Amino acid sequence: MPTAAEQGIEATPLSYAGMFASRGTPEAALEALERMTTQGMDTPAFRAIAQRGRVVVAPLERAGFTTLVAREYASFGTILRQLGVEPE
Repeated sequence: MPTAAEQGIEATPLSYAGMFASRGTPEAALEALERMTTQGMDTPAFRAIAQRGRVVVAPLERAGFTTLVAREYASFGTILRQLGVEPE
């Protein structure tokens, strides 16, 4: 099977993980989750596990992650439409 590049599709494969909250989650709860997650990722134990799994830890603040997800959503939509993929 040809790769995306071999088919003339410019794509940068990304993989990321993040936390999502329901719309309407109180701001104080979102701030607390962001703070605790950032603190947790900054521990030696977390870094050691990430290193063993060859995971690059590059935390984004909530606004940056929101922007990333929106950009990826739009990008994948464009790619799927170009490929002729239709929802069923």
